[in-house]
Amino acid sequence: MSTSNVAPQHHSDAHLAHLHAVGVAQRHAELQQSVGLKILLGGIANTLSAAATNPIDVVKVRLQLQALELTAVTSSAAAAAAGTVAPTRYLGFGHGLKTIVQEEGWYGLTKGWQASLLREFMYSGIRFGMYDQVKQFYEDKVFHTSPAEHRRTPLYIKLLSGATSGGIGSALVNPMDLVKVRMQADRTGTRYLNSFTFACRKIYQEEGLVQGFYRGVAPTTFRAMVLTAAQLPSYDHMKETLLHHTPLQEGVAVHMICSMFAGLTAATASSPLDVMKTQIMNETKLGGRNVMGRAFMRVLRTEGIPGFFKGWLANWFRLGPHTIISLMAYEELRAAMGINPV
Repeated sequence: MSTSNVAPQHHSDAHLAHLHAVGVAQRHAELQQSVGLKILLGGIANTLSAAATNPIDVVKVRLQLQALELTAVTSSAAAAAAGTVAPTRYLGFGHGLKTIVQEEGWYGLTKGWQASLLREFMYSGIRFGMYDQVKQFYEDKVFHTSPAEHRRTPLYIKLLSGATSGGIGSALVNPMDLVKVRMQADRTGTRYLNSFTFACRKIYQEEGLVQGFYRGVAPTTFRAMVLTAAQLPSYDHMKETLLHHTPLQEGVAVHMICSMFAGLTAATASSPLDVMKTQIMNETKLGGRNVMGRAFMRVLRTEGIPGFFKGWLANWFRLGPHTIISLMAYEELRAAMGINPV
């Protein structure tokens, strides 16, 4: 081969490599500039969702904790001697909703709303806002599979990205999650006086900073990793599938279909960990080592496998609308700010 042929080929290869490097650098710069804005938009979208679904979350927490309370009552010596059976306060989601309103008024369904909104703004802002950034990191730095524009990101990278962003957000915001659960579980309103600041102060005084506010951080973080790995990647992947293989185009219809699917997937995948998380956060006796293992065995002994899906309907009623509202709002906010769709 003549040198006249080699030189142009070498120049062409070098030019393509340069263009690729420039493209990667531009993409990283765009992600770096928009990650803070995405966190803000994700926080706003999820705060709207939390405000709409907090009543459902209250019922879900009560249903999950009911089994723990009933077990404590029926296992007592007095109850065993008398042969009594503890009454069931909430006979499912609908009855639980009605009972809370009858006994505590409509205000009972708003318990924990301050902690819930603050927690969603911070936690979901981080997991939504960092998802694109983490996904790009795995593509470029870990698996070296950065796709050309016509290729689709592999599902396993999406799953890892969802788990990572969800875990980071949850670990950082665990204190708000714990306060939310405690306030929602306070049926009489006497333990924390329905006050967010009082609840924070009381938990700190009685249990300390780390032992108090970071109780249950392991199962809570693991749950968030599972939930986000089920929610955002399922939405992302379903949308890619619909846009590539159906006549549907980017818009409200696609966002609605994909967010409904993501909500169902997330509710089912996270339900067992959600049950354990709620019990650990509300029960101070479940502290110490191997807390997840002991919580798992406790649920398994008292209720068997169905116990891990206690409150699933309430969880779905919450996560379904929550996911639909948050993802659709997030897409609209991104579009309004000139950011590409998820």
